[in-house]
Formats: sequence, structure tokens, C-alpha cells
Amino acid sequence: MPAKRVLLYEDSRKRIYEGVKLFAKALATTYGPSGGNVLIERAWGPPRVTRDGFSVAKEIELEDAEPNLGVEILKDAVKKTHEEVGDGTTTTCLIASSLMEQGLRLVTVGYDPIGVARGIQKAAEAVESELSRLAKAVKGRRQTAYVATVACAGDEELGEIVAKAIEEAGDGGMVVVEEGKSIKTNLKKVEGLMFDRGYLSPYFVTDRQNMECVLEDVLILLYEKKISDVEEFLPLLEKVAKSGKSFLVISEDVEGEALATLVVNKLKGNIKCCAVKAPGYGERRKRNLEDIAIVTGGRAFLEEMGIKLKDIGISDLGYADKVVVGREETTIIGGSGDRVAIESRMEQIREELLETDSDYDREQLLKRLARLAGGVSLIEVGGATEVEVKYKKTVVEGAVSAVRAAQMEGIVPGGGVAFIRAASRARFRTDDEAERVGAEALLKALEQPARQLIKNAGEDPTAIIAKIKEGKGNYGFEAKTRTLCDLVKAGVIDPVMVLKTALRNGVSAATMLLTSEASVTELPEEKKESAKMPNLDDMDQF
Repeated sequence: MPAKRVLLYEDSRKRIYEGVKLFAKALATTYGPSGGNVLIERAWGPPRVTRDGFSVAKEIELEDAEPNLGVEILKDAVKKTHEEVGDGTTTTCLIASSLMEQGLRLVTVGYDPIGVARGIQKAAEAVESELSRLAKAVKGRRQTAYVATVACAGDEELGEIVAKAIEEAGDGGMVVVEEGKSIKTNLKKVEGLMFDRGYLSPYFVTDRQNMECVLEDVLILLYEKKISDVEEFLPLLEKVAKSGKSFLVISEDVEGEALATLVVNKLKGNIKCCAVKAPGYGERRKRNLEDIAIVTGGRAFLEEMGIKLKDIGISDLGYADKVVVGREETTIIGGSGDRVAIESRMEQIREELLETDSDYDREQLLKRLARLAGGVSLIEVGGATEVEVKYKKTVVEGAVSAVRAAQMEGIVPGGGVAFIRAASRARFRTDDEAERVGAEALLKALEQPARQLIKNAGEDPTAIIAKIKEGKGNYGFEAKTRTLCDLVKAGVIDPVMVLKTALRNGVSAATMLLTSEASVTELPEEKKESAKMPNLDDMDQF
């Protein structure tokens, strides 16, 4: 077993914080409309240029083991924020770093780290409640564009395109972002359908950055029953492979040798394919498969039909120009179904809506109707170089997620002001001194997003924060114009769901690190001559 280095208590926490501090500083440089670019080295080709915090976070890895532990904990926190709401990754990091810095000072002077962490968590819960009270519903296209523009680092053109894409997709529609082939970013409306089922195996993933399986020129099998018999499945798989097209399997499940055969053939490059579970259960699954069949121009093979897999031909399969499969959802774009047949199906569902008395049935029918009616807005991101296109694509994807978050839980003034207002109103009681100072640390940490925005704009954070606190409501600092104004009227707004998620994940990371009493890391090869014992004088703390 390789030699390990063991650090205890303050020694461990201080070394870990070195990584946290460096990680936070790197992300902070990108923050807000006045943030700068970060150059990321690549194994080949020119360096990647980005102002996206999450893109920077993914690339950071330190040589020293203990600081890198802090980096990895923060990377996990910002990843969670990105996956949940698509924005707020740098905010997560700023909160966590500030809490860790203050928490270290408190623990060093004798406060119990468990008590401090408990106070941080209680204060965070109170702030979350206040953020919810501050939230207002998104009103119209204009505010949608404001949310998107903020998420696009102040790029009004991209923000407007995102807002238009979401509006055109409709309530049941989907927005897909892909790299374009021109300098200009274009928006297209295509026929499409989305349902909440993801790939059955991560081995189907083709886009590692977004963890998606992207297929083009796709044949689609719609099969109600479970697929497990590989001998039954092989004849159809061979027919599809010979056609040269991609293959999507939608069924109750694909398991055992049948799933393994798909995965192996995909990995060998014999066929581009993916398998997902059919949406719904029982009778609803049948109806959903029929809906997809109509959109894609294929047949839905239901159990009562008694048709075996080996007897299904290419002409029985549905077709789509493109399919995007994520962890939890599948989007079918450009199905070959007949528009008249789709309209007829929608009319049939409307008639069923009039006849049903069940709230649940009504909800399911409305979902099916929205799925059939909602098209797909396709944003083709343009740019002068490959580096620019990749950066813009990442930003636009985050903006789409941010707008969806705003539609779900509402908006608050941006620029870090919502945190300052919520912190001033948050209340909770405690008789524990460690909890009290922990809560104060959280309230102070919530100033950090505003401070960083102001700093990146070249202004004095302390003076401007004082003026913001003297004001009320939406009054705050607009970084693009470097003025104090009503931020909502100026279009500087944040989805409250993004702020709450960033707060939650930042607090989780900081309290985890703060309550860690030891670290165990592997010594580098050249330093493995002697693994020093910890100071035995400290052992009485156990």
C-alpha cells in the first residue's frame, strides 16, 4: 500500500482552504458582464477561451493533494448547481469560499465547527424562505429576455434569441442548442416531441460534455413489451445496421443480452444507437407509443398485436431527422409523421378531455396534447471560430435552463441584491453562541456575489454595498453602466430558483469542509521516503 500523508484539524482545513480560495478566485474573474476571459490549455489545437464559470471549474485540478481535495468538493457543488438550474455556478463558489474563510477564523479562535455549521445551515434556510417571498412571476417576453441576457453574460442578442426560442416552442415544446455552421446565430422552428425518459446505459452517450446521446437520420422502434431475447432482436438490428441509419429503441425496457448487444455494437462503431423506456405505464404507455408513432410515421407494436420482433421490417419503423437523449428526457426532432394525422390525433385527445371527469386523466391528456402540439425551437449557435462557437453554445444552454427556472419559481432583482435584501430580513432564534456566529458568517457571505460584480466592474465594493443597504427593494448596482438604479426596470434580474440552488449547494460544500477534522492523501512518488506521524500532543482531542 502506498504511503499516505495524514493532516489533522487546523492543519488539514488550512491546506484544503488553499485550494478552495484559488478555485474561487479563478471563477470569480469571469463573474458578471464585466468579467474577463479565461484561457484553458487543450491537448491539441488553440487554447479554449471562455467566460463561463462552469467551463472553467471543470478544468481545474491542482498538483498538491490537500488543496485539490477542496477543489474537488467545490467542483461537485458547482456541477450540482449547473445540472439543476444551468446557471449560478460561480455564485455557488463565491458563497462556499467566503463561508470557508470565515468559518476557519471562527474555528481557530475556539468555536465548535459543528455548531458553526449548524448556524450556517439554519440561517440559509431562513434566507431561502425570504428569497421565495421576494420572488415575482415572470411577466411577458421582455422579462424572459432579461433573464436570458443576464445568463448570457449581458449579451442582449443571444438573450433575445433564447427568449424567442422558448416563446415559439410553447409550453410543451423543447429548445435544442447545437453548433451552427455560420458566423450568425440562427433560430429555427422544427416539428418535434419530447418525453421524460433517458438512456438505459451511459455507454450510449456521444456528447460527453453534456452527457447526451445525439443521433441523426434515425429509425425508431416503438415496442410495448420488454426486449431481452437477443435471438429475437438480432434480425431487426441487422436490417437497421445494413440501412446505414441510426437506431432508437423505445420499449417497456431493454435488458440482458439485448441491451448488451446494442451497447457492444455502438462501441464497435457498427451502429449508432440508443435505447430508452417508453413513457407511462399500462394503457397510458400504449397511448403514448401511438402518439410517437403518429409523429414519426411508424407503427406502435402493442402486446395484443402478437407481432414478434424478428418479423418487424424497416418500413414499420418511425423516422426522425434527429434525436437527443439525456439522462432523463428524450427529444425527437423532425419526425416524418403526416401533419393531418397529427392534427386528427390532437382532435381525438380534445374530445377525450371534454368527456373525462378525472383530474388526473385530464392532466395526462393535457400533457399528451402539449407534446403533440409543441414543436422544437432549434438554436444554431454561430461564431467566427470554433472556440467562440463552443463558448456561446455553453452560455446559451445555461440561459435556456435559467429561463425555465425563472418560469417555475419567479424572479428577483439581480446583481446580488436579492441576497442582501433576504439576508437583512432573515430571522431565526438560537441560544448557542457557535450557531449565532455561524449564522452571521452566512449573512456576510451573501454579500460576496454583489462585491465581486462591483469589483469586476472596477468600482469600490464597500462603498457601493453601503449605498445598496441604504436603499430598498430593487435598488442596486448595474454593472454594465456602473450606476445605481432599479435593477428590475434595468433588466438585471435573476431566477430565484438559481439563487436558492446556489445557496444550498454552496452551504453544503462549505459546511462539509468546515466539519472535516482530518485529511488522508497519497504522497507523491518523490516524497514517499517518510510518511510523518501526526503530532501526538494533538491526540487528546479525539
